[in-house]
Amino acid sequence: FVKEGYTPDELRRLILNGKSTIGRTDANGPQPPFRMPGWSGDMTRPDLDNLVRYLISLYPKDAGEKWR
Repeated sequence: FVKEGYTPDELRRLILNGKSTIGRTDANGPQPPFRMPGWSGDMTRPDLDNLVRYLISLYPKDAGEKWR
């Protein structure tokens, strides 16, 4: 669900900066233990761009054309 939730620029920022907390799907449920480390300084710009293109390409082809 990457393409539905993020623009390419938002996704680049998320990959570079990481995310220290992940929200709960149920407000009364336990805090998820997941965190995403930032990759700033560990990825080249071409690698970052390729990763973003790849993640967005996983969107099903028959899901609509709004992301062209």
